[in-house]
Amino acid sequence: MMKMRKIGWIGLWILVFCSCGKSEMKMFGGKNYIYFAGRYDQDSVEVSFYFHPNTEVLSVPIHLCVSGDLLTEDKTFVIEADEVSTAEISDYTLPEWKWRAGEVEDSSFRVLLHYSPQLENRVLRLVLKIVENENFLPGDIPYRKKIIRFSALKSKPSWWDDKITDEYLGPYTEKKLDVFMEITGVGDLTGLDENRIRSLAIQFKYKLIEEAEKGNIIQDENGPMYKTVSVSV
Repeated sequence: MMKMRKIGWIGLWILVFCSCGKSEMKMFGGKNYIYFAGRYDQDSVEVSFYFHPNTEVLSVPIHLCVSGDLLTEDKTFVIEADEVSTAEISDYTLPEWKWRAGEVEDSSFRVLLHYSPQLENRVLRLVLKIVENENFLPGDIPYRKKIIRFSALKSKPSWWDDKITDEYLGPYTEKKLDVFMEITGVGDLTGLDENRIRSLAIQFKYKLIEEAEKGNIIQDENGPMYKTVSVSV
């Protein structure tokens, strides 16, 4: 699998976005504080290339916040890989870290994760940490780091929740996910609106019914797959 890959964007907004009001910093010496929007122990990001076939690079949005006086000019800050990371420098690319004047939060930064064959049987960990420089101090300890785990392993995706099960795709199985990706070309429903999800589910169900009518009944451990896709058509 994963022969030819391209750049892909990940809709990880639910995992990455959190309130910037969680961390309140006191100001010392006129410096600003910069911090991740979510706590590192509660808002880690998990990504698998398996759900993004033919993709060489995945882009993870990073949501950051600043406290203190509004900046009147752009200023650089420092975020680097912590030594506890298992990902090597060849496994990722960090953006240019520059804070724009007048902003108090910013979700435009992207960390690029690079596919490699080792990801087929291993989970890598990239731990980002904020480092003090001449412009910014790190925020409160729980907001100084962001953990990103990535692989190409197959597992039940976090987006396949109770709502997806009850209203769209029915119970999860590995085979159903494989067939869904094959038919729709989509492996990640994170961040998609309900109309788009419903459209993909209907496409999936119609194709299963079409194949069944031709005598090719696609089944998983729950029986004929078209019978277990829950979307109403």
